[in-house]
Amino acid sequence: PDLYFIDGRLQQEDAEILLGMGASDAIFILDDFVGTEKGVANAFLLQQLFPDTFLMAYPVAESLISKFQVFDTAVVAVMVPTTRVRFTN
Repeated sequence: PDLYFIDGRLQQEDAEILLGMGASDAIFILDDFVGTEKGVANAFLLQQLFPDTFLMAYPVAESLISKFQVFDTAVVAVMVPTTRVRFTN
């Protein structure tokens, strides 16, 4: 898969499956990325599995969201593999 939406805590068995699937080139969306919730734990696990592989886009701050009068927020983070990022002039 090119994209994974993770809404649950990854276990060691999951890590082995992700390694076998070549997930280092996939985009990960991590739910509950706040404090010590599962999304943060999943990000740590993915960074251990695939070191120096991803760029992290953190959840948007509530102060910024409220400027657009959006009051129901989700705390998701996105991990994008550096292989999918290109800089152009």
